[in-house]
Amino acid sequence: GTNEVSSSIGIVRNTSRETGDAASNVQAGATQLAQEARNLDEQVRNFLDRLRNI
Repeated sequence: GTNEVSSSIGIVRNTSRETGDAASNVQAGATQLAQEARNLDEQVRNFLDRLRNI
């Protein structure tokens, strides 16, 4: 009855919060990965430029 519905709502609320937290972590990781990819791209370009100038 009512207790089961209340319990289910609580479970959904907690799961929703956990999902939101996980999504935030994924977004932060993706942002960091994108920055590292830009840095690596710049380093590779600089390296190739130096090779061309040898």
